[in-house]
Amino acid sequence: MKSLTVSDMVTASMQTTTDGSNRWMIYALFIIAGLFAGGAWSAYKAKNTLLMVLAGIIAIAAIVGGILWMIGEMT
Repeated sequence: MKSLTVSDMVTASMQTTTDGSNRWMIYALFIIAGLFAGGAWSAYKAKNTLLMVLAGIIAIAAIVGGILWMIGEMT
């Protein structure tokens, strides 16, 4: 029986297959981004600047996170 070296164990532990379980998180981030973008629009219409900026920042962070996570799923 051949004994595994440390480098073989590290290589074996690094090889993972994507099973699509993280795709739900991508969908959730896009949904969150849409909800907060709508909230930012509503706050804009109500002339609530602080809430508009806060909701806009959260929406942008969610959409960027979703896109980056999606790019990571494709590699």
